[in-house]
Amino acid sequence: MLGLEISPSFNIGPNQDPLLMLPITIKSTFVFNAGRFEFPVFLGAGINLIRYRDMKQVDIILKPGAGAYFRFNANWALGVNLTYWMSFQPTTKYQ
Repeated sequence: MLGLEISPSFNIGPNQDPLLMLPITIKSTFVFNAGRFEFPVFLGAGINLIRYRDMKQVDIILKPGAGAYFRFNANWALGVNLTYWMSFQPTTKYQ
């Protein structure tokens, strides 16, 4: 499967400063089936829009992950997903 994923994250830092991250990725998923169990493995790649205080930045992001589901019937399943956000920030060399 191939699709578009938008997964915003809003956090408050220790000094009460808001951090907003908005990753926009194209996600590819492959699902392994074993009886009533499903195991999706996926990878998303795209950009991460970041805003912290008055600073704004656009980074490259990779989001690999996997999950496990137990399918009760054709309409219901219960499970978990684990996703790791790898945001690559450009570096600046200071003289």
